[in-house]
Amino acid sequence: MFCLLTGTISAEKTQDIFIPIINVDNVQYFNYNEFVNRHHLRHSHYESKDKYEIIYNNTKIYLSPYSSFCKANSKIYQLGRDTMFKNGKLYVPLLDFYKILKKEFGCLYL
Repeated sequence: MFCLLTGTISAEKTQDIFIPIINVDNVQYFNYNEFVNRHHLRHSHYESKDKYEIIYNNTKIYLSPYSSFCKANSKIYQLGRDTMFKNGKLYVPLLDFYKILKKEFGCLYL
């Protein structure tokens, strides 16, 4: 399970949100839809470009199936592994994506 604590330090209590993970070739992946839905994040899928977008605190993060690149606003990052697309679902390499979130948003807990 992948757990991300959410909430602000001073105003709100933190809440544990657990996301199931899958292991493929000793790499942990999480389901994009589970992540955005459980965190109540604004998100979109652009079918014409096959891009998945997450919007959080005025930051737009883009992911694509079978790609190791991730874009956060104008910054481009490379994940250590490609994302996967299985049974109509996007899976993202957990630790690589977590590092990007940490760079973009500061303190997150895993």
